[in-house]
Amino acid sequence: MKKMLITFPEGDSLKIKLFEDKAPETVKALAEALPQEVKFMHARFNGETIFVVANIDKDLPQENHKAGSDMKAGEISMWLGSPGFKDKAIHFWYGPKVAGPNHENVFGEFDGDLAVLNAFGISIWTEGPRRGTASIVEE
Repeated sequence: MKKMLITFPEGDSLKIKLFEDKAPETVKALAEALPQEVKFMHARFNGETIFVVANIDKDLPQENHKAGSDMKAGEISMWLGSPGFKDKAIHFWYGPKVAGPNHENVFGEFDGDLAVLNAFGISIWTEGPRRGTASIVEE
């Protein structure tokens, strides 16, 4: 099973189970783009979510697609961009408060205690961005 692993210079990490069956093209594009350095930022305007820019410059189909307002804590999704805006964003939904009509591909879920993801999301909100390295691992 493929997972996305995000490691931080301080030694901690986050692990994401990837939905190869539900979002195969999204997972494939992500795997091709990694490893890469990422910068976690807060997307409070979208709810309790943090995000990284996904350096994927090809078009992706809608897969396992739903509105931001329907996301649940622990889900990991990719915003596919909009006309004239090529960058894609990976959202890490850490809490129950969600907003926004944007539809996104849900391609994974947090692999661990949601309290850890929640604390991480709050730390990005209160302390600012944090850098790490994202890669794909097989487990």
